[in-house]
Amino acid sequence: MKSGDVSSMTSSKAIVCVYTQNDESFYRELQTCLSLWQREKYIQWLEIPAGSDRERTMQAHLQQADLILLLISPDFFAKDYCYSAMKTSLQEHARRQMPVVPILARASAWKESACGGLHPLPADEQPIAQWTYPEQAYEEIRFGLVRLLSGDDKYREKLMRKTVCLDAKLVATQENGAIAQSNNLHIENTASNQGQQGIFNAPINNSYH
Repeated sequence: MKSGDVSSMTSSKAIVCVYTQNDESFYRELQTCLSLWQREKYIQWLEIPAGSDRERTMQAHLQQADLILLLISPDFFAKDYCYSAMKTSLQEHARRQMPVVPILARASAWKESACGGLHPLPADEQPIAQWTYPEQAYEEIRFGLVRLLSGDDKYREKLMRKTVCLDAKLVATQENGAIAQSNNLHIENTASNQGQQGIFNAPINNSYH
C-alpha cells in the first residue's frame, strides 16, 4: 500500500521498512507474510511513491509510523539514506517510545552499529538468508511483530487469535513431519534388525569344497 492518511484508518498500524534496493526481495517476502493483516486493515505500509523526494518522504513516514523495521545487511550500512533513516528511527524511538526492530536479512556487523542494542528478529539472530527454510524465518518475524502491533485490547485479541490459529497449523505440520520421520526411522531400524537376524539365524554350512 502506498503512502496514505494514517488518521483515516484508525484501526491500522502504519509500518515503515527501511531497506536497500539489493534487499528488496526480503521486503517483498515480508509483505507477503503479513498480507492477511494488510487485507484486513490491521496494518498499512508507508512506502515512497516513484518520483517523490525520497529523503523528505522517508523522514515524514518515520515521524508518523507506529512501527519501524530496519532490514539489516551490509548494504544497509553502506547506503547514506539507510544510515540516516536509522538515526532518525532511533530518535523517534527515544522521543515517543515507538518500536524499532532490526530485521536481519543478511549477515552483518549490526551489533556494532547504533541499533545494536535493539532486539532483532528472527529472535535467534540468524539472518533470513542463512535459514534452510526461509518461510520459517518469516514466521518467526511475524510472531515477534504481533506483540508490537497491538493497539487496544480488541485489536490485540484479533491479531493473537489469528496468530495462534496459524501457529497451530505450523506446529501440526511440523509434528506430522516429525512423526513421519520417526515412523520411517522405525521402519528402517526394523528392516535392518530383521536383516541382521536373517544373517545370524542362517543355517551354518559346514561342508567344505
